[in-house]
Amino acid sequence: MEGSCKFNVLLALRVLFLPITLLGSAALVGTNPSNGLPETTEVAALLTFKTQYISKQAQRLLHSLTPLPFVIHGWALSAPNLAATFRRSTYLALGSPAPSRHTSATSAPCPLLISPITPSQYLGLCHNAFTGSMPADMGLHLPDLQFLLLWQNNLTGSIPPSLGNCSQLIHIQIHANKLKGPIPVQLGRLSKLESLYLYENTLTGAIPASLVNCTGLTELSLSSNHLTGRIPSQLGLLPNLRYVVMFMNRLEGSIPPSFGNCTGLTVLSLPENQLTGHIPAELGLLPELQLLLLWANNLTGPIPWSLGNCTYLSSLQLHTNQLSGSIPSHLGSLRRIQALYLHENNLTGEFHRAWETARTLPAFNSALTS
Repeated sequence: MEGSCKFNVLLALRVLFLPITLLGSAALVGTNPSNGLPETTEVAALLTFKTQYISKQAQRLLHSLTPLPFVIHGWALSAPNLAATFRRSTYLALGSPAPSRHTSATSAPCPLLISPITPSQYLGLCHNAFTGSMPADMGLHLPDLQFLLLWQNNLTGSIPPSLGNCSQLIHIQIHANKLKGPIPVQLGRLSKLESLYLYENTLTGAIPASLVNCTGLTELSLSSNHLTGRIPSQLGLLPNLRYVVMFMNRLEGSIPPSFGNCTGLTVLSLPENQLTGHIPAELGLLPELQLLLLWANNLTGPIPWSLGNCTYLSSLQLHTNQLSGSIPSHLGSLRRIQALYLHENNLTGEFHRAWETARTLPAFNSALTS
């Protein structure tokens, strides 16, 4: 496919006529509706694509499957009539883990179109070259949607507030696009949401406090955007939160001490923001914490002694702040620590002997004033 894209995307899906429909990571597997495929130009287009553009390896796979399957690697096809035939599909993904010598996820951008005919449970269009914006009303037509996976495309525009109507959503992963505008407060309606990946976009505005209503949320990744304002203290009320990544934004204010309530938290990554104030001592209440990354902020005050209670901590990176005081001797009890970066601060005192009790000395980078 050397020229412009010959196919647009039309997705009109619901709960299976096909037992499983898979167009992602190079393969679509399924069965034909009992009445067979209609004789349409859309089907002809698919057959043409099958014979002309699919790799030899994929062709061998096609011949081993019956009845008619398709293998589509990194491309989306337009088949509005075919969509009406494949009514009630639960799973549709068009994606490729990486471009290959046969197809390229970047050689021919395609506009993203989503039809409001029938809803789907799984919509995956990852790692392609789709352009345009998500339809403003898409959330009104996908009430059963559980997985929205549109990451690594060229999507623009804003995140539709109507997604707040998709009450069954479990995963929203629309990172690595060119989305802009605020994070809709309506996402706070999604009580079943477990992962929200919005990183590597150009989102602006504040992190909505309404996310506290996403009581099933375990993974929140908002890094590499232009978000401003304070980190909502309400996030500390999310009982299942395990992964919080917000680096490279313009967040300000203090780190919420309420994160100490998230006892399952394993990663707290807030580097390269404009955070101020002290590192909360409450972070020492996180028994599962493995990564605490706070570098390149404007944090002041001492390093909390309580961090020595985080026995699973493997990386503590607090460099490039304005921390003062001495290094707590209690940190020497962290047996799993592998990286301890404290340089570019105002720390004082001596490198004490507490580290002699550690099994291995961590990668240590500090600048003590005396």
